[in-house]
Amino acid sequence: MNSTKNKYLAGPYLIWMTGFIIIPLLMIFYYGLTSRDGAFTFENIASIGTPEHLKALVLSLVLAGISTAVCLLIAYPLALILRNRHIGRGSFVVFIFILPMWMNFLLRTLAWQTLLEKTGSSTRSCRLCTCRRSPSSTRRQPLCWAWSTTSCPSWFCPSTT
Repeated sequence: MNSTKNKYLAGPYLIWMTGFIIIPLLMIFYYGLTSRDGAFTFENIASIGTPEHLKALVLSLVLAGISTAVCLLIAYPLALILRNRHIGRGSFVVFIFILPMWMNFLLRTLAWQTLLEKTGSSTRSCRLCTCRRSPSSTRRQPLCWAWSTTSCPSWFCPSTT
């Protein structure tokens, strides 16, 4: 019974993972192997060997390696020190380590707020997709009205009544 329940709990994560990891990776793979007109080509992959792309690739790999090494050199000894001193979860030291994660969460929240505010890009795209009254009729198109009322929260879309 418990394993069946766990399978159902994995559903939202699988949907999220498919939408935000697998589909973008497939799109990258598709665009990497096709030209602008949609024909199959290895030209995009071969362009990695050009000096500017190669320089960016090497710099990215070096920075990733340095960042990983610094994190490992700091994190493991620090984790051992904290464990040996039996510092509880409510400690100020633990708060200092959790603070960067909170800052990351705060920045993501502010980014969403910027996107969803009345002058944000999602509001503008929603307003572009809502139908205007046609000159020949005073009624709105039913499909457009249904889309705008179900897809756009009422606080950032114009009135659809």
